[in-house]
Amino acid sequence: MKMKKVIIVIICFAVGLIAFNYFVKMKGASSAGSPEEKELVRLTDDFNSARKRFKESSGAAALGGTDMSDEIDKAFSEIARIESALNSLKWRLTTESAKMKAERLQNNIDVFKKSLTR
Repeated sequence: MKMKKVIIVIICFAVGLIAFNYFVKMKGASSAGSPEEKELVRLTDDFNSARKRFKESSGAAALGGTDMSDEIDKAFSEIARIESALNSLKWRLTTESAKMKAERLQNNIDVFKKSLTR
């Protein structure tokens, strides 16, 4: 009898977990909105990855004395591509929140570029 209750509790927990994951994923998918806003989210993620890759490569080059110029150049190229795509995307954004996110991304790119010239 106790085993039956334990199995029922486990089944209920599993169903609840599946339902929770379903609703969380559905909310995340719909929160981005238009295709332009989804593209903006992707560009932001790409910038964060490229910035991280640049910092890791330049840190490895400084600490280990290894030639990481290829990786650093790839990160620079990726950031230039992101900035170009952002500039072409800006005029298609319609919501105020998306325009603010685009401006924030542009500011992050500018700050990153300024930090390299110091």
